[in-house]
Amino acid sequence: MRKNDFKTRALAVALTAAVALSSTACGSKSTADASSAATSQSESTDSSSSESTAATPAPTATPVPTATPAPAESTAETDDKSAQASQNGQNTNSGSTNSSDKQNNATSGSKGNTTSSGKTTVKAPAQAAAPAPTATPKPITYTYVVRKHPASCTTAGYDEHICQEWGGMNYNDNYVAPTGHDWGAGVVTKQATYFEKGSITYTCKTCGETKVEETPELDKTYHIKEVIAPTCTSEGYTIYECNEVPGLTYKGEYTAKLPHSWDDGVVTKAATIYEKGVKTFTCTVCGETRTEDIPVLDKTWHKGETVAPTCTEQGYTVYICDQDETLTEKRDYTDALGHDYDDGVITTEPTCTTEGVKTYTCKRDGATKTETVDALGHDWDAGKVTKAATCTEDGVFTFTCTRCDTTDTATIPATGHKWDDGTITVEPTCETDGEKTYKCTNDGCAKTKTEKVDALGHDWGDGEVTTPATCTADGVLTYICKHDSSHTKTEAIPALGHAFAETGTVTKAATCEEDGVMTYPCTHDGCTEAKTEVIPALGHDWNDGEVTTPATCETDGVKTYTCKNDASHTKTETIAKLGHKWDAGKVTIEPTYESDGTMTFTCQNDKTHTYTETIPAKKYTFTVTVVDPTCTEQGYTLHTCNQNAEKSYKDNYTDALGHDYKEVITPATCKDAGKVENVCQRCNDTQLVKDLPVTEDHKWNDGVVTKAATCTEAGEKLYTCTVCDKTKTETIAAIGHDWEEKTTPATCKDTGSVDRTCKTCGVTEHVKDLPVTNEHIWDAGTVTKEANCTDKGETTYSCTVCGATKVEEDIAALGHDFHGGNCNRCGVSEDYDPEHFRQTIFTQTNEFRAENNRAPLTYLSQYQTVADLRAKEQATSYGHTRPNGEPYYTAFEELGFGDRLAAGLNGENAGRMQGTWFFEDWAVNGWSVSPGHRQAMLADAADGIVVGCYYDPVTQYYYAIQMFFSSELANQYKNSLASQSADPADAVAVSPLAVQTVEPVTEQPVVTAAPAETSEQPTDKTEDEPSTVSTDEKPATSETAETEKESE
Repeated sequence: MRKNDFKTRALAVALTAAVALSSTACGSKSTADASSAATSQSESTDSSSSESTAATPAPTATPVPTATPAPAESTAETDDKSAQASQNGQNTNSGSTNSSDKQNNATSGSKGNTTSSGKTTVKAPAQAAAPAPTATPKPITYTYVVRKHPASCTTAGYDEHICQEWGGMNYNDNYVAPTGHDWGAGVVTKQATYFEKGSITYTCKTCGETKVEETPELDKTYHIKEVIAPTCTSEGYTIYECNEVPGLTYKGEYTAKLPHSWDDGVVTKAATIYEKGVKTFTCTVCGETRTEDIPVLDKTWHKGETVAPTCTEQGYTVYICDQDETLTEKRDYTDALGHDYDDGVITTEPTCTTEGVKTYTCKRDGATKTETVDALGHDWDAGKVTKAATCTEDGVFTFTCTRCDTTDTATIPATGHKWDDGTITVEPTCETDGEKTYKCTNDGCAKTKTEKVDALGHDWGDGEVTTPATCTADGVLTYICKHDSSHTKTEAIPALGHAFAETGTVTKAATCEEDGVMTYPCTHDGCTEAKTEVIPALGHDWNDGEVTTPATCETDGVKTYTCKNDASHTKTETIAKLGHKWDAGKVTIEPTYESDGTMTFTCQNDKTHTYTETIPAKKYTFTVTVVDPTCTEQGYTLHTCNQNAEKSYKDNYTDALGHDYKEVITPATCKDAGKVENVCQRCNDTQLVKDLPVTEDHKWNDGVVTKAATCTEAGEKLYTCTVCDKTKTETIAAIGHDWEEKTTPATCKDTGSVDRTCKTCGVTEHVKDLPVTNEHIWDAGTVTKEANCTDKGETTYSCTVCGATKVEEDIAALGHDFHGGNCNRCGVSEDYDPEHFRQTIFTQTNEFRAENNRAPLTYLSQYQTVADLRAKEQATSYGHTRPNGEPYYTAFEELGFGDRLAAGLNGENAGRMQGTWFFEDWAVNGWSVSPGHRQAMLADAADGIVVGCYYDPVTQYYYAIQMFFSSELANQYKNSLASQSADPADAVAVSPLAVQTVEPVTEQPVVTAAPAETSEQPTDKTEDEPSTVSTDEKPATSETAETEKESE
């Protein structure tokens, strides 16, 4: 912090001096700077002097160009102090190029001479000629007294620089760390005892400061005095007595209390079925007691009254407790019977729009319930066109209910305008739009529409330079429109900017302390501009230096460096003091077991410097031997002193182990008696328990075969006891046949067989015949149906054994090759997505039903294969008759879904569209304005639907199928079957609804009517035009009551 203050103050003084100089005369600056530099570049003082002073020189006369100024004196400082002076405004090496810096550098490099009084003076060298200044300022010079403060044990050393002119310029440097205390060996000032710690006092050899360290109490040893055994009320322990201090004891080696010896206990409170009992136990040694709970007694029960169930209440049995007759429980519950309602009676008839009521009565308790009978819904006729559609207005199709004469209408979408190719009625220009007019070509429509034709916009040429650009000014580029030469525009050509030469010219050379100048001219013709760059000052190039004051163990040295570029420039560095280099030390007083020794160390740099360290007194060492206890003797730890046998002792006594008997049995054999003994596992002490008599447990050998067994006859084996030589005979079971099977494989034409032969005796048996297999051996196959974009191709294979054939779809579909919106192979539109088309038909059907107050249909995805098959069959047999001539619903049964009536299949709608483009609304839009299809979609009985679609690449038709289902129809059919199976004589007929939907061929042709087709003219059709649907229908005399409109 003091150094920073010094720098700040020095900078302030230098700035003040600079202001003073600049206010007097500009020409006098070099002289003042030279004086300042001479002050800062002084040499180091003699290290032996504790204080040095630099005198303030008298002002010099104004020099003439050839004059030499009087010598200037300054304080003795190291090169580090010179650097500080330069940082505080004294310009020792600032990098500037003015004349005053040159004078500073010339002055600061001078050598200093030490005077006899301890001061260092620096004489300024001869100065080069310079212009005579107009005035001579007074130079600012500071003198310092250097006071050295050596380091002590606890405080750092440093040099204090005291300014003689201004106290604010004082500073400190050359800090040295504290030396630290030199404590030595220390003196025992208090001896440690067995009860108190001792102390050692250390005194610093340098400053006399003292410190005290504690020494531990003397070690005590103990022996076992008495062992106290545990009881059931108190722990056991061992009493140890000190060997060195008689009467000093402590307790250790605690052992757990013994367990109580409880008697068999007495019941002090009997248990009941409601409360626990109590049993009390007493210790036979100490009389202490403890209690245990007796669990609550279990209840036992017997059956009482049984209550039967009713329609609404459960039945149950009452159980009575044997121990308490007032305690009962209900168990063995049986479910309530529930009401047994009759078939019900219609109490309110339904109409087209209002629901009816059906009432049911319980046969057991007369309770009643009611159910809602669905409103019948309107029975719409075929409908008729009551308003034809035009280009801009929708038409109307009206339906009338056959029961209540209510009417409903359907919208026939407006046809929309059909515009011609249009005619340009206003030509566009460069800057104004034109106009194109279109006319509607539909009969009776005179509507027109106009469209904007975009302005042409300007078509500018390449442009011409009308004003060239220079280094500093922009040029001009002019463009002329090709459509209209009167239209022009201009653009600025950016100024070129200077292009300075890559190689410059040195216009001022650099020195050690002053920058040079490099100049680069602009290379553009006619431009006289140039730029300059600074050539950095070379800086000092110091030599390797010379030791001018060697370092010692305790004092620093000095090394001086000279600049190779200018020998007048020098600097110094401090060589750190060497410090002591101690040897390995020498024992000067040997330690004993009773007192410490001394080790003396000598500095190898200066043999007169020594210090000592204490060698601690030797410690007795002991050899520890753990003597384990035996069955009858205590164990202990023996500590044998290796230096003095009198110091040996025993401790850590352990109890004798007692015998660890284990029962050892010498088994009796069929020849000799055995015995049972208790043998101690540690000392082998043996006690006989009992003798064991001779046994009948023989040790049989592996035996000898006296008669070999065959496949069908048993053999014999003789065994001998290895102890008493007794023998026995065992039967060897017949080995049985070792069969080897031989199989003659069956083929798809001939049967095979399995026979076996015994590998041991050669007997042969027939095992079984193998039936003709279905595993044909197929040839490579022949392609009988080529694959297209969406359908796999087929290969027909023939069996090479029996001639059977099979057809497999093993040729992958080619996939579409779309170009321009349609597939190049099959012509299908890129907008056709079968899955999305199916979802659209399903969604739009439910929306149509919602518009007409009908409940939504559920999608029955389990019948998807049926709908997809029917859609595909439309390509070869359009309508409701399958390609094989059978009705549409046989596909349901053919695909394994059983009787279609059981599933509630109630009819289908079919439709097709041809064209190169595709939109998903055509199907539902077409069906919704066709009475037969409309009635199928709005049928009240329908509650399920599945949708199929198919594109035929041959005819380029899109096909769609709706199949409708009715759960009501399915339930009626199931009830009819149940009645027939119960009693054919009591069978009831299916309701009119079922008859109408089950046989759509004769009773409900409109349900399965095919829809009107839509067609297009590819050259005239646009995406925003609606499809045209014909409302003309063929007579609905069969399921294929379809309407068509051929392509125009």
